[in-house]
Amino acid sequence: MGTLQRHKQRGVISVSTALFLSGMLTFFSFVLVVIISSITDSRLSMLADSILYSASDSHTSALDAQQLLEANIESDTSGLKDPTASLHKRESDASVSVKGTVDLDQLVLTDQLQTGNLDIKHHAKSQLHQLTLEIAVMLDVSGSMMDKPMEQALKGLRDFADILYAQERRNLSKTVSIVPATGYVNIGLRPEFFKPSAIKVPRGLKPLFKEMRWRDLLSDKIPDRWRGAMCTQLTEVQEGLSNASAMTPTWIRNLERGPQHQDLRFVLHTAFPPGVPEFQDGTPLLEFYPKDNKDPYRPNWKHLLALFDNSDCGVSKVLPYLSNHKELVRGLKTMYPEVSTNNAEGIVWAWRLLSPEWRGKWDKKKSELPRDYGLPNNKKVMILFTDGDHLTDPKMRDRKQVSLCREMKKKGIEIIAIDFNNRSQSMKSCASPGRYFPANNRTIRTVLQQVATTLNKIELVK
Repeated sequence: MGTLQRHKQRGVISVSTALFLSGMLTFFSFVLVVIISSITDSRLSMLADSILYSASDSHTSALDAQQLLEANIESDTSGLKDPTASLHKRESDASVSVKGTVDLDQLVLTDQLQTGNLDIKHHAKSQLHQLTLEIAVMLDVSGSMMDKPMEQALKGLRDFADILYAQERRNLSKTVSIVPATGYVNIGLRPEFFKPSAIKVPRGLKPLFKEMRWRDLLSDKIPDRWRGAMCTQLTEVQEGLSNASAMTPTWIRNLERGPQHQDLRFVLHTAFPPGVPEFQDGTPLLEFYPKDNKDPYRPNWKHLLALFDNSDCGVSKVLPYLSNHKELVRGLKTMYPEVSTNNAEGIVWAWRLLSPEWRGKWDKKKSELPRDYGLPNNKKVMILFTDGDHLTDPKMRDRKQVSLCREMKKKGIEIIAIDFNNRSQSMKSCASPGRYFPANNRTIRTVLQQVATTLNKIELVK
């Protein structure tokens, strides 16, 4: 009797199942290709915007564009290889093309989609509306700023620098000038601002200069000059104005004129010795007496005058056109509280740092500054920072301050007034609409951060 044997097939699928699985593999391969292509295109699109923003104002824009692309693609896991970028700049716009290759043979799961490499390209065109900023910070460094107020103010200004220069540019798109104001403004050693007649030794000082063998008022051994300081007489004092009404709009506007049209004169302190032995940074204040008028000193002997370092011509100097974070932070470290308050004189010099009348006078290497008024993509801003009112000649100085602000605003300069631990009507009058900010030790950093964020607008428009 024969034996019945049954055989079972193992490891075999039906034709229909095979076709189904093959179709699914093809479908999943197609979906994978679409996803990878979409992700890669999206990355290239974002990179195109990044390149437009970061490289379009650079002097080596083509090289920067390629470096930015390679830095961002280096860790890419999508299989993109051989990335390239080309940037084209014109006056009104910039365009960029970025492209790369995806190796599909490494991605697909079936032979049906093996087509070699897939080229992906993204083209973007944008108008780069970049505001160039010229900022002058009139910083009150009077004695009332001593200790905590000055400490908090400088911390706030460092925060301001962090935000303003969060996106570093490679040209002079953002410049900050600092004008430290006490009784006078120390403009630093700038002999070119003065006419030959201004450096001649006054008659009453000639005996002392002869004894000391000093040549003229530019000699580097005389008081103030030995420490790199130059302060100019207040124009109203120099011209003998007797009341505030003499400060007419024409008189105020003349303060803006360039140095060749001014009659700047040095402040010479001859009346009495300095009231303090040294400045806050440890710099001593020197005294020089003629041998025949010393003990005691008689300042009414006008033919035989002494000369002293001026405590109201402080050690904090004007710093023009700081153009990056490092320069600004380093400059803030040179600011020290001094003696008196004279915001009006500080505003005069802040205007001169923003006015095209002074173009090329402050820094020969930045000869295009200050730029013209009214340029569509340039903004001029004065930040007026003070903690007090005028105590000396308040009527004259308040009138001068408000009148200066009015004329500056007529020129298109935006004025941001930060009233620190104070409430001043003249500060409110100076401020542009919506730009008056009261602050105290607790809020000053927040206020300066807000101001920096407002100013730090560089806009990409597709």
